[in-house]
Amino acid sequence: MATRDYKRRPPAKKKAAVPGWVWLLAGLAVGLLVAFLVWLDKLPTPKPAARTAVEKPAPAKDARSVKKEAPAKAPDAQAREERKGLAYDFYTLLPEMEVPVPDNEPAARGLPPTPVAPGSYVVQVGAFRALKDADARKAELALLGIVSSIQVITIDSNTLHRVRIGPLSDMNRLDQVRSTLKQHDIPFMLLREKS
Repeated sequence: MATRDYKRRPPAKKKAAVPGWVWLLAGLAVGLLVAFLVWLDKLPTPKPAARTAVEKPAPAKDARSVKKEAPAKAPDAQAREERKGLAYDFYTLLPEMEVPVPDNEPAARGLPPTPVAPGSYVVQVGAFRALKDADARKAELALLGIVSSIQVITIDSNTLHRVRIGPLSDMNRLDQVRSTLKQHDIPFMLLREKS
């Protein structure tokens, strides 16, 4: 068997490879095209102007009384006038919508406390995570002449310190406490005790 001589064999022709920068530019162009199409899809579509007035046909005129009428406006001119009427300018509309606020406090502060049904009530003036916050609220109430107590409760492994006034069964005393709390802007919650 004869041996082959590979030395004289011509080298295989390689296909010309596409440079990497061509692939980069092609990918960039495709990406920009997709981004542009997505952007076009997100744009709000212009809504056609709705006609507010119904056009009525003009009454027939007698040929003798007809004078020269102004030529009809071109459709483009009519469309421009309609767009002028529909154009909104935020900076001019906002000051028109401004409502002046009076400097004095609303009259609701002067209203008497709402009447409550007779019974025994507890007024809760706060629920705090920290004991020092609850103690500060209790001291604030003591300065106003209101006796309060701190009740420690645990809900879902969270400890809360409730500051409570009462129980109060005297309606006059309850109204007095409520009005004092309102005067000093102390938020409270009125709770009726179960009998």
